[in-house]
Amino acid sequence: ISVVFPGRRSGVFFNAYLNDMVEKPLLGPEVLTINELISQLSELQISDQINLILSLYKIYVQETGHQEELDDFFFWGEILLNDFNDVDKYLLNADDLFQNISDLKEIERLFDYLTPEQRRAAEMFWGNLGRSGGSVNREKFLTIWNKLSAVYKRYRAHLLSEGAGYSGMVYRNITEKLEQGRELRLSSDRYIFVGFNALNACEERLFRWLQTNHKADFFWDYDERFLKDPQHEAGSFIRKNLVRFPMPEGFTADPHPSFLRKLQVVSVPGQVAQSQVINHRQFFPDHAAKGAFDSTALVLADEGLLIPVISAAGCHSQSINVTMGYPLQDTPVYSLIGQLIELQKDHRKIEGEDYFYHRSVLAVLNHQLITGPDTAKIVQDINHQNKIYVRASEMKVGDLPGLIFRKQESWQDAVQWLLALIKKLANKVRHSNEQPIRLEAEFLYQAFLALQRLADILNRNYAEQITLSLFYRIFLRHLQRITI
Repeated sequence: ISVVFPGRRSGVFFNAYLNDMVEKPLLGPEVLTINELISQLSELQISDQINLILSLYKIYVQETGHQEELDDFFFWGEILLNDFNDVDKYLLNADDLFQNISDLKEIERLFDYLTPEQRRAAEMFWGNLGRSGGSVNREKFLTIWNKLSAVYKRYRAHLLSEGAGYSGMVYRNITEKLEQGRELRLSSDRYIFVGFNALNACEERLFRWLQTNHKADFFWDYDERFLKDPQHEAGSFIRKNLVRFPMPEGFTADPHPSFLRKLQVVSVPGQVAQSQVINHRQFFPDHAAKGAFDSTALVLADEGLLIPVISAAGCHSQSINVTMGYPLQDTPVYSLIGQLIELQKDHRKIEGEDYFYHRSVLAVLNHQLITGPDTAKIVQDINHQNKIYVRASEMKVGDLPGLIFRKQESWQDAVQWLLALIKKLANKVRHSNEQPIRLEAEFLYQAFLALQRLADILNRNYAEQITLSLFYRIFLRHLQRITI
């Protein structure tokens, strides 16, 4: 048996509840997310985002003849990749989608398989484009648009030849297998799907095939109020799902509605003060402090509040289950890397010597991971003497400043420079007497791994095409995707 959930969080709680129920050792069911199941059933491997965009760039240049610089292409290439992802997940016809439709009646004929909302969006898109006149940008857009179908097909063929793909392509690969009558290599005899809501077209096809072959059961999580009110949008997907994929015969969902009847609003000044509300007993009951991980849930609208919330909740509870992850871009390590990159951009060569702009220098030296006795004197000198550009040789006092203030000439040099800096900072954190240091060490470790992975990808196929400025932009974007 495999139990499939929309995300990881549900699987964690399922295993905890199952563990409470068992009275003797047993082999539990496999617990998967839907993405893990799709990857398991497909022979394609989901490739790294940066690798996908760099491959797309090569094919785009060959197919369109546009000699666009990689720096210019990279960030709208992400948008194009997201579009291809949606095309595949919703099983759209790329030839129909990527053509110049001058007559809105054509939309009704070509896109009869779309929902009314999707058809209205297409009509609005082409209607607005038609009214915009014959501008140069419009003509350029239409030229590229008419080539996108060829780019899409060639790109997919290239990825298939390498056994790789993006998320939507892997989903569509499963659907195409089913349409061709090919059997899926199932690792379990039965699949239990729990807690899904809005299904894309590929998920629907997979569910229907497993249902037809008597290999699946479906359990839906819903509130009776939403389900029985046909005007309520929150119940629209569940109403369809219960008809197409009914729950097992004889199974009844919890009859008690989960709808909240009582709300209490607390006014606090500022965001961090929200986390301190937890210290009031009425919001953090006694039974929450006794170790029951599911008795109280803290739901954050802002991920940046996670650290202050953990600090506040830690006064009451020894054990806290965090299931959201923490974005690396909200950490001091990310802000320092951003400041180091700005420092490199603000470099000047004056009479053969390296100089750095004072604002970038002060931002780095005053950063919480850098500041210390060595840096305090440099900061004092810059402020007292009112320096605009600071000579690099004046700042090479101590190990860390000596390593920081070096001009990087290539992206490969920048990789080695950043790796050496992260190692130095890790040693500094490890020998620090301040607590807690484990979080800072983890932030540095994740940044180190991300940089190594990125350097491996770029060195493999694209070393000569990457400029120093593009590398900095790619690296920061890469870090923004990482959660800890």
